[in-house]
Parts: sequence; structure tokens; C-alpha cells
Amino acid sequence: MVKELSPSNIYTNDGRLQRCPSSRSTRTHRGNSSSPNMIEALVAIALAGNILQFVQASGKALIALRTIWETSATDENVEIEVIAQDVTDLSQRLANNSASNAIQSTDEKELQQLAQRCEPVARELIAMLQDLVVRSQGTKRRIEVMQKTLKLIVQRSSIERLLKRVQDLRDQLSTRMLFILR
Repeated sequence: MVKELSPSNIYTNDGRLQRCPSSRSTRTHRGNSSSPNMIEALVAIALAGNILQFVQASGKALIALRTIWETSATDENVEIEVIAQDVTDLSQRLANNSASNAIQSTDEKELQQLAQRCEPVARELIAMLQDLVVRSQGTKRRIEVMQKTLKLIVQRSSIERLLKRVQDLRDQLSTRMLFILR
């Protein structure tokens, strides 16, 4: 009589067949039995978070779209442009006043150099914001509003970066002027 060998059969030294538990047994791994459920829960939470981000971004885009449709530019962009224009005007006046004085202290020269650095950054910001203003009328306006809104969304980080630079330079100008006045 020939006995088949299988992974679940083992022969002892005396030749008897002994059954071993197979790898397909009903053993459970304590830590792993809940892992699939936990992973599914985490995936569901991540998906819900992504959906929420999409809805939030879409809402912001629709608000910007409506504002641009009604006023040709967002209120925020108009305010940023006013700040940038103010810094440009201030830096031009400082540069002109400093240039007219024949005798300048070291602080005044540094103020003039700082004013000269401010102007190009502020002008770049103004140009970027002016490029986002809707100018067309009629049927072309719809297309331009959508284009400008998408452009605004894409350029938002660049606008914020330039605004921060303008604000930092404006703060330096203010500090330098206060120091000179003391």
C-alpha cells in the first residue's frame, strides 16, 4: 500500500501517519483580522476629505467667477493693487526726494536704494493683477470671465508671494524712515 505524501501528512519514525495542521487551517491572526476594516475606513476618510477639498475649491472658484462677472475683478485683487500702487508711489517720491538732495547721509542712501528695489516688485504685482481684469463686453465677456477666473486660481500663489515681498519691502521702508526721523 502506497501512501501519498502531502504537506499535511508526516510520517513518524515508527512509520505511522500523523496529520499536521495545514496552512489552510482556520488559525486567525489577532492583529490582522481587523486590518482590512481599518484600511477601508481610512480610505473612506481620505476620499471624504478629497471630496470636501474639491467642493471647497469649487465654491471659491464660483464665488470668484461671480465677483469677476459683476465687477471685472475680485475685491481682494483691487485691494492688493491699491497697496502695490501706494508702495510704487511712495518709492518714487522717496527716490526723487533723495536724488534732489545733494548731501545724503548713509541712512538716506540706503532708503533710496530700498525704494529703488520696491518699485519693480510692486510694478510686477500691478501688471499681474491688471492682466486678471476683464475688459471685454457682450458674448466675449463670458469666455474672458472664465479664462480670467482660471488664471486667477492658477496664479494665486504667485500673487501672494509678490504681495508678501511688497509688504516686506514696505515694512522695511517704514522702519528705515522712522529710524531716519529719530
